[in-house]
Amino acid sequence: MAEPVNVDAESFAQEVGTADGLVLVDFWSPTCAHCLKLNPELDKAAEDGADRAKFVKVSFADAQSLFAEHGVMAVPTLVLFRNGDEVARREGAQTADELLSWLDEQQT
Repeated sequence: MAEPVNVDAESFAQEVGTADGLVLVDFWSPTCAHCLKLNPELDKAAEDGADRAKFVKVSFADAQSLFAEHGVMAVPTLVLFRNGDEVARREGAQTADELLSWLDEQQT
């Protein structure tokens, strides 16, 4: 079963910056109700979409510097990276189907 990878400031560069293809990063906080609503949807999308992208989670509690570095002002913020470069961004909770559709849009 594919699950999102939890990263901190040290492992972000390796897991996202040097990854080939799409990486969906969830910038979240454990105190955010919308983030907690998104968690099971992201898990489902990671399981169903493992062939489309890598899934990564960055907790505000573990990596505040990454929030500032990437201009994340609200949680949850979902950022798509392709080969280490940001290509798209969304804020707010999404369903697994919405996440997978978003990935499909970025495949072209």
